[in-house]
Amino acid sequence: MEVHIPTMFLVIIVTSTTLATAIAFVAFGRDRSLLLWASALALHTVCLHPIQPAWPN
Repeated sequence: MEVHIPTMFLVIIVTSTTLATAIAFVAFGRDRSLLLWASALALHTVCLHPIQPAWPN
């Protein structure tokens, strides 16, 4: 099985964005301490964008 690295980067970026958004919505409604975790996931997503391999590959 061959792993396509650019696709895996895209999956990680989309997953991190989705989780950060969901956790932020929960944090505003219930527990504000979760905002730190949502911010960390958002930062993780932003930091992955510059190192993402060029498209198409």
